[in-house]
Amino acid sequence: MSEEKQACFTPRRFDPFDAQHVQSIVGLYLDYLMEGFASGEGWPDGHPVGSHLETVLIECDGEFVGFASYSPDPCAVQLVYVAPDYRRRGLIRESWEAMRDSFPGPMRAAGPLSPAAQSLAMSLGISEFPRTAEGLEERARQQHELGEVMAAQCQHKHGRPGWPCKRCYQKHAERTANAIVMVHVKACSVGQKITI
Repeated sequence: MSEEKQACFTPRRFDPFDAQHVQSIVGLYLDYLMEGFASGEGWPDGHPVGSHLETVLIECDGEFVGFASYSPDPCAVQLVYVAPDYRRRGLIRESWEAMRDSFPGPMRAAGPLSPAAQSLAMSLGISEFPRTAEGLEERARQQHELGEVMAAQCQHKHGRPGWPCKRCYQKHAERTANAIVMVHVKACSVGQKITI
């Protein structure tokens, strides 16, 4: 790996009491959700923070450009996101390698993984948790229900069938990103464990 790539990457453990960390994780998670909309695959899986997760912000060139969340039990990477302008620099690989040091057992990845993530996981010797037929059916059902709820709230009616338009999806994604992160921040401030 080149010195330029190594110098760029700095992992920072997410601090729920640091306003810059909170603002960055909300913004990056919103970007992740909006990429899910643009891909046409529905609402993306995973949360950036939670009482059952450890979250690392990825800092590069003095700004937070991504994050990785993982569950120590079971040992699984839950969600990794890097802003498009910072991709193909080895940041996800470095993030996974940094997380591996804190895992008590073999590292696995919670799916579904994108083809690029599958390839990276294989190159690092990280297996994906297998998806059951029931799990895939449940995800499809949840995606359909969520799409229907958001589409029903959309007054514009020019989104793809069963989904809202981009503007209404973004409003829902903004509320969701803020709610997920702020519930976690509030729980940390009172010392509670809340599973989202």
